[in-house]
Amino acid sequence: MEIKKHFLLKNKLSHLNLTVLKTLILLLLFACAIPLFAEEGTFYQKIEWKSNANALEYKVEIQSLADGKSQFITTDKTSTEISLPPAKYRYRVFSYDFLGKEAGVSAWTNFEVYKANKPKINYIEDNVKVPKDGGAVALDVKIDDVNSNSKFELVSESLQGTIRAGDRVKMKKSASETDSVTHLDFKNVPPGKWRLRVTNVSGYSSLSDVITVEGEKTYTAAEVELIKKTAVEEREELVRKEFSDKMDEYIRVAEEERAREVERIVREKEEAEKAKLAEEARILAEKEAAEKARLAEEERAKAEREKAEIARIERERRLAEERAEAEKRREEERIAREKEAAEKARLEELARIAAEKKAKAEAKKRAKEERKKRPYIWKNVSFEGGLGYALNLYDGTIKENYDKSMTPALNFRAKALPYGKTDSNRFGFELNFLGLEFEKENNFYSADLKSAIFDVKFLWQHKLVDSLFLCTKAGFGADFIQKTIKYNTSSSLPSRPSPEDKSYTYPALTGGISLFYIPWKCIVFETGIDFSHVVSSSSQLGFLTPFACVGFRF
Repeated sequence: MEIKKHFLLKNKLSHLNLTVLKTLILLLLFACAIPLFAEEGTFYQKIEWKSNANALEYKVEIQSLADGKSQFITTDKTSTEISLPPAKYRYRVFSYDFLGKEAGVSAWTNFEVYKANKPKINYIEDNVKVPKDGGAVALDVKIDDVNSNSKFELVSESLQGTIRAGDRVKMKKSASETDSVTHLDFKNVPPGKWRLRVTNVSGYSSLSDVITVEGEKTYTAAEVELIKKTAVEEREELVRKEFSDKMDEYIRVAEEERAREVERIVREKEEAEKAKLAEEARILAEKEAAEKARLAEEERAKAEREKAEIARIERERRLAEERAEAEKRREEERIAREKEAAEKARLEELARIAAEKKAKAEAKKRAKEERKKRPYIWKNVSFEGGLGYALNLYDGTIKENYDKSMTPALNFRAKALPYGKTDSNRFGFELNFLGLEFEKENNFYSADLKSAIFDVKFLWQHKLVDSLFLCTKAGFGADFIQKTIKYNTSSSLPSRPSPEDKSYTYPALTGGISLFYIPWKCIVFETGIDFSHVVSSSSQLGFLTPFACVGFRF
């Protein structure tokens, strides 16, 4: 369905007969007596489109491009009028057939509604002169809210005529009445009192104050009459043009009405033909339905006879089955009684066994609950592991041979506190392992000294605050030392071991002090300092080892 944006092509007057022409003239005369707008300031926009032969009515959707809101208008014509505020819009047209189904929809068409403004005459020269040579009168003005289609006319009551601006006003072409003009030229203006009338396309107009035109040129009576005649001819031409435009519009409307009438007649004929075909189809369907009903009745009677015969045979079969079933049921009842007696005896035995199991389970449950009611008695046994940092105190050979006197140490310990009436002071013992290693490597050799100290200490634990204890300990043990030296040869040969590689075992005296913390039930944390003195025939070793351990207790 094709949509037009402004007007359809003009129809020729020759397409109408004389009666239609007379009717249109009467309508035109009647329309001239009706105001254009219902009230001042209200304008209507007209939207037109080509008709659809299958359409009974149309629905126009007009959507604002600013907020996306739509409004709908339903009509059986191919045009509609609506008053919209100034803004940008788009519309599309839905067509519906006589069954109310959608027959088609047009594409969106954009348009813009401009605000109708009244011309503002802010300034105008009130005294001008006609040049001696009779040239155009130049008029300086300042007029706003006009456009290139606005009319600028000099009017005079004494001359009973109108003089339009002699040249086209130089403004950009725009439908919006928001432009301005600052200069106007008028030709053949006789001296006298004039007013400037400005009229916009929207119909709004403004009239200026009196303008005095003084002439250095003397106009003859014939020239004045010629000016009057020209003004009257222009006015008559304008009236004729307006009359012609209205005639064209009314002719177009009449042609559209005639086209719609033709479409309506064609549509009615099509609907009548469809109704006739539908009636013939209905009669044929009724005949087919009657024939089907007769055949169905015959089939039903035949089926009832077959059903009666089947029912007779079924009754005889059922009686025979009932007699056999009764005999079978009596036998089954006898067997069921015997099984029931055996099942009853079995269930009684199962019930006795279940009762014994239940009694044992309840006794076990009661014993478990009694154990739960008794609080757990901690054995004060813990196992810990952690890291320390061993510092060699007074053996200078380690510093000399290995370039350092301290090294990280791996620490594991287990303690038990079986003695003591309360948690405030408890006594026991501790087993401890301390592993450390000193290394050195250069271009000539690589040396490695590994030490593993195992000791047992006697332990006294004193409670400082809840879950925090002070531990002091002293004991003895053994230090297992392994010394390894490898001399480096050329890069192509493997390293050569030293004949001085040996392992030693020395007694050791140990002691220490620490803080023992129980943050949560079975988790323990201990930090402190251990001291180990290794008794050697060649030198005395002494290690001071700060440590931190974490573990669990029972």
